[in-house]
Amino acid sequence: MAITERDTPISDKERAQWMLHRLVPEHGICNVGFAVKVPARLRWWPLREALDHVVRRHPALRTSIQPVGHELRKRFLAADEATVPLEVHQGTAEEVTELVTGLIAERMDLDRPPLVRAHMIMLPDATVVCVVLHHLVVDDVTTRIVTRETAALYDAYADGDTSPQLPAPAPPQVEPAPDAAAIEFWTEHLAGIDPERLALAGARPVPDRPTFAAARLDRTLSEEAGEAVARLRSRTRTTDNIVLLAAYYLLLAGHGAGPDLAVGVPVTTRRGSARNDAAGFHANILPIRVRVDLGTDFATLVRTTRDAFLGGLEHGHASFESVRHALDTRSADWRAPLFRQSFNYRPAGPDELTMAGRPVEYVDAWHGLSRLDLELIVQAGPPFELTAVYSTEAHGHEDVADLLDRYENLLIALASDPDRPLREVDALPAADRALLARVNDTARPWPAGTVPDMISDRARRTPGAPAVDELTYGELAGLAAGVRDALLARGVAPGDVVGTYAGRGPGLAAAVLGVWAAGAAYLPLDPAHPIPRARHELDDAGVGVVLTDRDLPGDLAGGRHAVRLDTVPGGIPETRSAPGPEDAPAYLLYTSGSTGRPKGVLVTHGNLANVVRHFADMLKVTPGDRVMWLTTFAFDISALELLLALSTGARAVVADDRAQVDPGVLASLVERADVTLIQATPTTWRQLVPRLRGRLRGRRVLCGGEPLTAPLAERLLAEKCQVFNVYGPTETTIWSTAAELEPPVPERVPIGRPIANTTVRVVDEHGRAAPPGVPGELCIGGRGVALGYLGDEERTGRVFRTAGGLGRHYRTGDVVRLRRDGQLEFLGRVDRQVKIRGHRVELGEIESVLEQHPGVRAAAALAEPDAAGGLRIVAAVQGEISASDDQMERLRRHAAGLLPGAAVPARFAVVGDIPTNGSGKVDYRRLAESVAPPGDGPAPQPPADPTTRLVVELWRTLLDHPRITAESNFFLCGGHSLIAVELAERVNVRLGTDVDFTDVFAAPTPARFAALLSERRRPR
Repeated sequence: MAITERDTPISDKERAQWMLHRLVPEHGICNVGFAVKVPARLRWWPLREALDHVVRRHPALRTSIQPVGHELRKRFLAADEATVPLEVHQGTAEEVTELVTGLIAERMDLDRPPLVRAHMIMLPDATVVCVVLHHLVVDDVTTRIVTRETAALYDAYADGDTSPQLPAPAPPQVEPAPDAAAIEFWTEHLAGIDPERLALAGARPVPDRPTFAAARLDRTLSEEAGEAVARLRSRTRTTDNIVLLAAYYLLLAGHGAGPDLAVGVPVTTRRGSARNDAAGFHANILPIRVRVDLGTDFATLVRTTRDAFLGGLEHGHASFESVRHALDTRSADWRAPLFRQSFNYRPAGPDELTMAGRPVEYVDAWHGLSRLDLELIVQAGPPFELTAVYSTEAHGHEDVADLLDRYENLLIALASDPDRPLREVDALPAADRALLARVNDTARPWPAGTVPDMISDRARRTPGAPAVDELTYGELAGLAAGVRDALLARGVAPGDVVGTYAGRGPGLAAAVLGVWAAGAAYLPLDPAHPIPRARHELDDAGVGVVLTDRDLPGDLAGGRHAVRLDTVPGGIPETRSAPGPEDAPAYLLYTSGSTGRPKGVLVTHGNLANVVRHFADMLKVTPGDRVMWLTTFAFDISALELLLALSTGARAVVADDRAQVDPGVLASLVERADVTLIQATPTTWRQLVPRLRGRLRGRRVLCGGEPLTAPLAERLLAEKCQVFNVYGPTETTIWSTAAELEPPVPERVPIGRPIANTTVRVVDEHGRAAPPGVPGELCIGGRGVALGYLGDEERTGRVFRTAGGLGRHYRTGDVVRLRRDGQLEFLGRVDRQVKIRGHRVELGEIESVLEQHPGVRAAAALAEPDAAGGLRIVAAVQGEISASDDQMERLRRHAAGLLPGAAVPARFAVVGDIPTNGSGKVDYRRLAESVAPPGDGPAPQPPADPTTRLVVELWRTLLDHPRITAESNFFLCGGHSLIAVELAERVNVRLGTDVDFTDVFAAPTPARFAALLSERRRPR
């Protein structure tokens, strides 16, 4: 192979293409192809001559990239050596699209120019010509040149012309290196952009080693949408391109990206006479950044978009890779780190051509790959033709179809009232609105009466029926009347709060009913919780009387009446002639607070009656049922276990403290007492299912309090029981949604639909309704919404809101998405709350408590997966404290004295510094990496082991950096892709391994790289 004398360094954008080519050895991700269908049987020889002629005319098409020493060089094959491989295939019209896609996706060898190949697909009555080029030598203009010249030259050679002549090609264009002004512009333009806010909120996380598999969806904009674009163009005095691009930014922002985001916009870098006639890779993709301000109108967004685009275009000769290097943006996931979506406006359609005297038809041609999450290609109209190319690892077909529907609807909505603030633009299509209406069609008229009214009615009708274990309804009513009398005698009045400090059992059940009979609300205290926490709750609620089944600790008794339940005589139940007031408080329950102080939630009798009636109806609870009373009473779901039984005439079966912690004891109780309905957290079910194997058939099972995993749900369903996944915050009364599960269970288990008289809305960070399928914060309205937080109007006003369409509602802080079937999926938290064994834990509260320790200057808490599939707390502490067992135990005892058990960290890590981000806030991602526990494999080898030592030596040599340690980051020490290639080759030679340069991106420190090598080691 003859190489011309020209030998030049490659540009940053060419290096990026070379890198991407190396990254995906299975596919030709950098290939560009076109295909035309000619209604005639073409001949092989004229086409071969035409293709060779085109390649010989244009030096760019004869380019190859070859390593020379430690750098890559661009070399050019001599013109007389250039021959394009041309293969012939047989096929049918139905097979063409699949054949073309496969041919374009075949990988090229960058060492063997020309980087062009061609195929003839012979159909019975036509020929498809498919030409494939590497992106290193081609752009859109070059594709047009090759197509046009190939068609003309084929006809000439086919007619017998052995030396056809075409106009001389434009000379090759040499692109200037980016100057300081361009780099400065892009550095300022992109400064501070948050890579975490670039993806659409509904995008699935892409694997560390993505396949780049993609699909495409074509759509023609409706005539109405096309007219909307024309009106917006006229109103804003700009172009279709800018109108459509501005609307695209708004669409992305409405789906969770940004609102400060960059979109990749392809542009040409051609200048002067070479603009239309020089073959080569003369294109760039500009990361155009726009901040979408929803308080402004669309005209303002258009001006912002236009200014950003024109500013970028002025400095468009700075390649995207140069900008990346200037910003020191390094990405191990190989997608563009500055944008995840692109917008490509094509103002003109393909050229009209003929071959063999026949008009050619263009065939859809692409390789089925993309390195971006989403590419929107717009062919100028009217009508406008849209093509959405999307990563199948990030998005599903229906998600993208919905996105295009909303894009069209958005354009129409914007044109109907262009002066309206963007936050008020309703871009939801009719189908989306109909789904939201169906989901919230939950109105259900219940009979009048509160839960105590229902229980009193049961006691009057069936006084001899068992209510709590062996205690009958009549006996329970008598005990409750005695409690009422004792409370009234101690001055308890309607609206007061009475504490309960007792374990589950008949006495506690009577205490609750007695408190209600006195017109008061109960405050459940867990005797297992730290005394200071219980004291705070009693003081905060102004509790004067505590009902208890044991001696009250001195710190709790001061200034309060302590009433021993076992000393209260029975009384005579009242016969209430009218239902009790629904707006009266039923209970006060404290939840974790970010300030370190729990907050008290006031729940009314109306709130409670709605949830109890719904679940009694949904679960078809009858007097013959036996309901397990399992959960500690300080957890609100415990009230449902007790009251669901008592309000329906069923029996509550008490699980004692030992059954709570011993799955074997609990399993025996379920079978012995023939329990028919059990509620527990996933953590409890995970332990219980193996003990109950074969004994859950026909029972009803509620699972809630923390996310339910699909494997656990499948295990429960395998037991042939009815399984319900339930969800709800304390502030909306126990449970607000429910889903009956059926196999097969999806990977993300749904939390269901709203219960009776409950409404839900998923909103974005601006309070606007999020489209179905798009994650957002869950707001819950309806009869379950509690009164608010006791004595805290400011916090109540912050999360208990009133808005049109939803009425009074609670902002949960939970991130969910609404599925197309109307069910909700739980995705996580807006803030830093987590669920540990079903208990809501505020990580900020843990940090506040730990920082009260005299040896701790700063603390940060995280949740990490535990071995059982749930979560546990890990806390990083900084200060005058060591990691010795003694000091860590003292710190644990300090936390246990102030926090509930679920909130006490399972693991502590002493750190020199708690990492912070650019805003001075704790960088929890970096912190998680620094305190990550060792894996499940063997203990990590010490840094001085031979493999790690070898890697450190190689890095020091190749990076010329003598201070590299086992924990040094390859890229922060000056490494780049070429050095990574050489590093991988040297390691393979020295150790007989088979690693690739991309492994350096996955394991960028010597210690991690050495661990990877231990898995790849093979005999030499």
